[in-house]
Amino acid sequence: MTDLTIIDYTMPVIDTFSKAIQYHGVADFEFRVIISNVSGVTVHDFRDFENEKFSKDPSQILSYFKKGALQTIQAKHKATDTYVTLFKRKGKKVTLIDSAILYNLKVGTINQSWYNTNLYSQQQYSAVNSSSWDSYAYRQNTPTPETV
Repeated sequence: MTDLTIIDYTMPVIDTFSKAIQYHGVADFEFRVIISNVSGVTVHDFRDFENEKFSKDPSQILSYFKKGALQTIQAKHKATDTYVTLFKRKGKKVTLIDSAILYNLKVGTINQSWYNTNLYSQQQYSAVNSSSWDSYAYRQNTPTPETV
């Protein structure tokens, strides 16, 4: 996933997810998230069918919860016992994010739920030729030919 274009160099981007896939040979993860709600902070473990979906595209977790609820995403390969953090935010600032999340992250997800964080940036969208909410936010979008 080296074809990411990131304008904000203050956002710490890690590459743990893809390295775990290389090491274990298969994308078979269990995910858990820390969410904040009215009753406080909760740890939520996903079910097997959700883990399968998120193992293919972990960026989908960012649109899974209401705006402002998601605090942390952690993943554990099923062959290990240790969770690693793939995404972490503090207030309105994303303080850690994995490149696997950025790779498939769409403009619509950011504009809908993460517009008040450092993920949102018009300069970032311009740098990757984003033209709609269905465009990728952190990798180059191929321009579509206009029909007349």
